[in-house]
Amino acid sequence: MAELSAVTTNVTASADWREGERTLIIRTLAELQEPDDRSLFWVPGGKMQPEAAAEYQQNVIGQLELADQVPETTRMSFERLRTLYSYGIMCYDLYTVAGDLARLVTEQALRERFLPFYEGTVRFTDQQEKPQAVAARTFDEMYDAIRRDDGRLRGWKLQMRNHVAHHSYQLYGPDQAGRAIADLAHIINRLWGAPSGTLVSREPVVIAWTDESVTWGTPGRFNGFPDGGEHTAVVVLADPNDPGLADFDAPYESTYWPCDLLCGPGTWAEAGAWLGQRQPSADQAETIDRLFLIQYDGDLLYLPRNSATAAALGEDVHAGTWYLVRADSPFPAFNHQRRLLAGEPGHAIAGRARSRRSVPAASGKC
Repeated sequence: MAELSAVTTNVTASADWREGERTLIIRTLAELQEPDDRSLFWVPGGKMQPEAAAEYQQNVIGQLELADQVPETTRMSFERLRTLYSYGIMCYDLYTVAGDLARLVTEQALRERFLPFYEGTVRFTDQQEKPQAVAARTFDEMYDAIRRDDGRLRGWKLQMRNHVAHHSYQLYGPDQAGRAIADLAHIINRLWGAPSGTLVSREPVVIAWTDESVTWGTPGRFNGFPDGGEHTAVVVLADPNDPGLADFDAPYESTYWPCDLLCGPGTWAEAGAWLGQRQPSADQAETIDRLFLIQYDGDLLYLPRNSATAAALGEDVHAGTWYLVRADSPFPAFNHQRRLLAGEPGHAIAGRARSRRSVPAASGKC
């Protein structure tokens, strides 16, 4: 009998197949335990040590908690998501698995809550705008009753799984997966009558960047940091774990959670001096049902702004059409408006709609 041996390789997760073959390259246990380099760049300050990156991502996902009244079955599925997300440090693709699975768990939660909420009898409005009552003991029993009717209630179904099943290969980062899991936590808590848990704690955060890199963190994290060299810096009031801070853009809403500019842009020394003279207070901010103003001028769809930023604009930049959109984040607000302008459902674009970004700016120096 031929002796079996493990194949040692250093290829990345995206190259698991030998060229011209369909044989999975077998790794040793030690190799499987190595961190995925791609996961180490999704943290403040560029690439971090694996231990620090693992702690950071677990802190991000650990903020999401379910209320006590959520049943154990839904809770166990949610904990599985948090575990998958945490192991993304070892395998970057697990962020995509966690993000997709979050949408399926949303459907599970809706199924488990739906009938108890209506005490076993659900009243629908049929295609003739007439009320129809469907009594059932389980969700599947109710769904079968709808399918067996004479067509009056046809077309009613849960659509969450379509996003998972009906698309080509894609790869999420931890920011996208984290947002999907956060949305799920908020939905589950509200389904069982609990507060959504959507308040985010904010504190002063320094964001510093050059043409090659960006780093951010609480002021204490920069103790011993050199004088900043060519870094430009701002001080903001934000959640330090917001993965969108790397894309901070003062005139627009470009972070996941509310972020207020306190000082800058200026030099690294100016930001440090400002912090030395002031002690901004921490606060909490709501992360759902936010209002965004979106400008559409010519063929440009600008990134969302908050009301204060829009009100401070000069009259020379008021041109075009402005839309007021309620959303939990600037990204779905922008995508919603873009798709409306493109003429959903065909996604045809009559006149190009694209985003426009700028260098972070403020009304004054630190």
